[in-house]
Amino acid sequence: MKKIIISCFILLILASCTQEKSNPYENKEIQSIQYDYGSYHSGYYFYSLIRQEDGIHFFAEGKNGIELDIDTILSPVVLEELKSLLLNSTLAQWNGYNARDNGILDGFHFSLTITFDDGSALTAYGYAKYPKDFEENSSILQDFFSNIVNRIDE
Repeated sequence: MKKIIISCFILLILASCTQEKSNPYENKEIQSIQYDYGSYHSGYYFYSLIRQEDGIHFFAEGKNGIELDIDTILSPVVLEELKSLLLNSTLAQWNGYNARDNGILDGFHFSLTITFDDGSALTAYGYAKYPKDFEENSSILQDFFSNIVNRIDE
């Protein structure tokens, strides 16, 4: 009897370890995203998507040598695309990241805020310090916004 109980306990532990961890944002609807990044020497990018009654407001601006100035309304599909990226990447693990290196005077920075329909938010910030998988996830976000800009420019 003792062996059976121990065996069941081990099976329960193994089963819980092999279950996929669900993404905490899976059942939430994205209301907005603000993502900005850059540095003094490489320029700054600022992107924003905000859900409103008449559609998704897209704002993109460049500074310090970056020529980018867009203010337009997009289809809600764009936030569905963003949610797919969020669910299929490790971006969710960035939530709560906040680090900086004050010894760096002209470092690269990034800031990300995604708000959801239940009032919760995913936030991350870094100045010359970055979360795990930063290059991969920042490329995903930069490609996402570049594709939006390219579709508008067509």
